Amino acid sequence: MLRRSANVILNITFIGILSVTVSSLAVAAEMDESANYWLPFCRQVAKGNFYQGDAFRNGGCAGIIHGLLVVGRPIGVFCRPDGVTVEQAVRVVVQFLDQHPARTNENFNALAIEAMRDAWPCNH
Repeated sequence: MLRRSANVILNITFIGILSVTVSSLAVAAEMDESANYWLPFCRQVAKGNFYQGDAFRNGGCAGIIHGLLVVGRPIGVFCRPDGVTVEQAVRVVVQFLDQHPARTNENFNALAIEAMRDAWPCNH
């Protein structure tokens, strides 16, 4: 009896994980790689409104910027000062995009890297 209960729990857990994965893939399929797509969500993050509007995509913006912050410095793409927060970096990116509105149809990651490189260049 105990073994059967454990199997039922495992099956329910598997079904739950599978449904979350499938729904996440469906949401990811709707996403766009352009700065134009990400800008409204990044604006919320820049204002500190992580939970205003679409919290999932706001978090997506913050996650992308965080990932770039983590890898940008070690590989010498840009040299952010110690203590820079994700929110500060998002503000740098939003400000850059606001200054270059004609480029918002370009890849968000590439423009975010360019924005942070402009703000925090490395002195090689």
